[in-house]
Amino acid sequence: MSLNLSPLELIATLVAGGTVVLAFGVGMTLLVRRSGRTWATVFLGLFLIAGGLTLLNELLNNLALYRLHPHFYLTPLLYTYALGPLLYFFVRYRLDPARSFRRADAWHAVLPGLQAVQQLVTGLGPLALKDWYWQTPLAQVWGALDVPIFALSFGFYLVLSWRALDRADGDYPWLRRLVVGSAIILAVTLVFNAARRIAWAREVDLDANEWVPLVEELVYAALLYWVALTGWLQANAPYPPKRQERYNLKAEELAQHLDSLNRLMADERPYLNPNLTLGTLADRLGLTPQVVSYVINEGKGQSYPEYVNGLRVDEVRRRLADEESAALTLLSIGLDAGFPSKATFNRVFKQTTGLTPSEYRRGHVARVS
Repeated sequence: MSLNLSPLELIATLVAGGTVVLAFGVGMTLLVRRSGRTWATVFLGLFLIAGGLTLLNELLNNLALYRLHPHFYLTPLLYTYALGPLLYFFVRYRLDPARSFRRADAWHAVLPGLQAVQQLVTGLGPLALKDWYWQTPLAQVWGALDVPIFALSFGFYLVLSWRALDRADGDYPWLRRLVVGSAIILAVTLVFNAARRIAWAREVDLDANEWVPLVEELVYAALLYWVALTGWLQANAPYPPKRQERYNLKAEELAQHLDSLNRLMADERPYLNPNLTLGTLADRLGLTPQVVSYVINEGKGQSYPEYVNGLRVDEVRRRLADEESAALTLLSIGLDAGFPSKATFNRVFKQTTGLTPSEYRRGHVARVS
């Protein structure tokens, strides 16, 4: 097969191809390595792989591979609906490494799952199936709605990611740049899609000009290259100084806020809610998340997760000391105390007490008897 590439096409192909290799390499390394692997690095790795597949599809399309070899048509490379959730969960787990995956998070996989099924069923089938699918109304509807669905989904998760950063207890400039860069990708997608639709309405093939698809490809490649390179360097970088260090509350103000916090925790026990966040706690107190974080750090000598989990451990201890809880399982006691999952309960309890929940219960029963 002779490609007969122009100088611009050759440059774009080399840049995009190199970026795809880099994204796949960094993404797979983040997924399979044992040292330093966290939920954050897993989601970043998946984000890079999904982005690399999207760029690879753009590259193959611009090289006319699908037109020259129809059996490659509809190759299952597009998993764009997963980009938003993967970005959001990377940001969430980078901000809160102790966060556990919850059942309520599963709905984020619905839209990416539907796209994956569509890609795999049509892409791995024979050429006859692909031809049949392309002539069905479903293909036309999907083609018309694909970019709008991606734009709405990706935009939604960009907003969620930015809000999470605003509520975070610290400064994360690289994460903010990542969200901004992702917003640029969305903007480029919308601009080129709008330009193509306007051109089609005027019966003009915008992609006939080699500059249009190649510029789009180079923009995607540049942003993905930056994410892959800096993502590798920043994935396990030390966490930044807390924002709370900027606050300088007077002793009277600190004591007042600390008293309000203590009364809220004693009277209403919001820590029993496994979905409690620094932001929701701040709303209950009528303060900003940064001020609440500062109060906990200065008044309790702990971070927000340490403080809340400490209250939950104390709640478990109280319930284990209650004879009425003897018939309850440790898991039910832990979940009722506010821990979001069994894994988090066991890990935090042992970190705090030096014993697993079962060891603690056996020791308590032995002392009582």
